[in-house]
Amino acid sequence: LGVEIPLPQPAKSIQKFIAKLKGTDSNVLKYYHYSVILHSVRMMPVISAINVDGDKGKRLDKTKRGTDVWLRDNRLDYDIQLDDKYYRGSGFDRGHMSRREDANWGPTAEDARLFADLTCMYTNACPQINTLNQSKRGGLWGKLETVVLETGAIQERGKTAKISVFNGPIFNDEKDPVFRGIQVPMEFYKIILWFNDKKELRATAFRLSQTELVDDIDFEAIDIDANIEFKEYQCSIKSLEKDTKLDFSQLLKFDTYNKTNKRESTVIGSEEELKAFISSL
Repeated sequence: LGVEIPLPQPAKSIQKFIAKLKGTDSNVLKYYHYSVILHSVRMMPVISAINVDGDKGKRLDKTKRGTDVWLRDNRLDYDIQLDDKYYRGSGFDRGHMSRREDANWGPTAEDARLFADLTCMYTNACPQINTLNQSKRGGLWGKLETVVLETGAIQERGKTAKISVFNGPIFNDEKDPVFRGIQVPMEFYKIILWFNDKKELRATAFRLSQTELVDDIDFEAIDIDANIEFKEYQCSIKSLEKDTKLDFSQLLKFDTYNKTNKRESTVIGSEEELKAFISSL
């Protein structure tokens, strides 16, 4: 973006749970166009941050997306990463935090495809129900990702064709249900930074839920496709600091959230409303 925005770091209260690369003191897993910080107990990212370039001249890969091949990262111990065994037969998607299509750009078509394929890392995924994750199934997480790329980047040129996106789960140790020994986050956040028509840097945050289940239901035994209701919210970045335990202070001055709104969240009910909302910011 041409503006230095440091990768938000975990608060002291959760630093003991943050994975470090073998033989180093670094907690940042750097990939092509995106970076991840992993929670070693939840085995999921606390944050996945990606730089997106919508310039069609850099989006040269026109091949049809095949079956994703998911990998673990050998820079971390495998026993703090989820794997095929966890997801197989679970009813959960391997929900990309940084989206595959957002990384699908580069100097050549081959590079772009490689960069996109390498978003299929277990360190970049969280368990998500497909009706939240997949835009083709009406999932708002997937729709939001599509709108961000198409409205926020592809249709623009030059400086305004570039956006940065911070993604991740919102862990709630008291309420998140356990599945196969791992607590599954019920909420996720997405913070988008972009330049408006006046070339001013702006940011907005979204909070999306695969909300809590009915009391006293055994999470491991239910048909989760039928029992989880999804809701979608736009919220302040400041509110996410508390709940994610991440330092978003560098982003606060760019936040477009309407602070005069007495409600903490505003429901965005449809893809059309979402497009209109983002275009208006």
